[in-house]
Amino acid sequence: MDDNLLSEREIEVLQLVGQGKSNKEIAIDLNISINTVKVHIGNIFQKTNVTSRTEATLFAIEHGIIKSPVSQNETDENKSDSAVVENSADGKSKSLLKNRWSLVILGVLLLAGLVLLLTKPSFLWRKESKINAPQQKWESLAPLSNARSSMAFATFDEKIIVIGGHSEAGVLDTVEMYDPTTHTWSTLSHKPTAVYDASAALIGEKIYVPGGIAATGAPSKVVEVFNPRKNTWEKCADLPIAVSGYGLTSFEGKLYLFGGWDSLKPLDIVLRYDPLTDTWQQESHMPTARFHTAVLADNGKIYVMGGSDNKGNLNTNESYSPYKQQENEDPWLVESNLPERLSGYAAIKLYDKISVLGGKSSVSGAIDQYHFTPAENDWQIVNINSETSNTVTEAAYILVGDYIYMIGGKVDGGYLNTVSRYQAMFTMLLPLTIN
Repeated sequence: MDDNLLSEREIEVLQLVGQGKSNKEIAIDLNISINTVKVHIGNIFQKTNVTSRTEATLFAIEHGIIKSPVSQNETDENKSDSAVVENSADGKSKSLLKNRWSLVILGVLLLAGLVLLLTKPSFLWRKESKINAPQQKWESLAPLSNARSSMAFATFDEKIIVIGGHSEAGVLDTVEMYDPTTHTWSTLSHKPTAVYDASAALIGEKIYVPGGIAATGAPSKVVEVFNPRKNTWEKCADLPIAVSGYGLTSFEGKLYLFGGWDSLKPLDIVLRYDPLTDTWQQESHMPTARFHTAVLADNGKIYVMGGSDNKGNLNTNESYSPYKQQENEDPWLVESNLPERLSGYAAIKLYDKISVLGGKSSVSGAIDQYHFTPAENDWQIVNINSETSNTVTEAAYILVGDYIYMIGGKVDGGYLNTVSRYQAMFTMLLPLTIN
């Protein structure tokens, strides 16, 4: 391995990944934020050309970053005989050691396969036909104080923060936080500028909320930043253009904003914000102008999926590479189209797949999840039983821990304060220790 391939911090993160620790546990051990851990893991995946934590662990074992548990035990048990082994020129002994190493790797692979077999949910099945997954039971939780839709939302310290939105009273500036451990809501400091149809993204320990539609009914340029620990708001540099309905994500400590609506037309803009310099910069335009897209950063790429243009909903799926942009190469790649034309959906990461979900499918009548596997560039559809017989729109869908939460939204023009969740990920802990 190139000695300069991984930084010292990335090696520390990789060692903890190899111990089977979660992002939250790694953040606690290294005294950094969970978002920073995700950035380091993404960099590790990119630099080592792996796509999963299991592959990263095998890479670490192969390159001596962490020790195989079996080889470590053998070393401890045979210290008294080490001189004999080291000084032996017997070819059979060398062959035996090589075979033992192969068995160690095989054992790790078999263990990883067992974990996948035991924890593999229905949406990881083959895609020959539409998957009818076992119907999940939605769990009703404590409602919002204010019924709302089209709000911005983010997670911080495993808590859900809901910002602004639209209600019967008009455009909201209220901010509420949900704690999944106590199932309670609390009210936080109001956002200085009331908006809806905006998005939020976390960088470090601050939540950025650009633009959106203001109380005037027009898109806004204002960018405001919330500090959850201090419960305070501050303003940063305005957007270069007033916009709402954009796609937003954070990637390696910067914000990336895609497309949106300027009150007249869908946009193809890509804007990058650097919090260190408090500046916005325009990057290479999207191949397809659109708004209300689902956006997710994964393994060195940012996927921009679905959305709407002047003619209707889209099934377009394109990926953007910030690394190629830095090298002045074309950063855009056309990916496999969505199975349906979708707009206003959310994107989350489930295992090795990108899940796009929201609303109710016009095809199945249920809440559909569309699972994209980047490595195979293909899609699967999983029907998840709806918690209501009516079509819900403009709700927030967000993953916290093993659960997908559905918050607020609209039904038949009426605003909802309902909150529900279902378990989307299942984990089985096995007794594996890597020193």
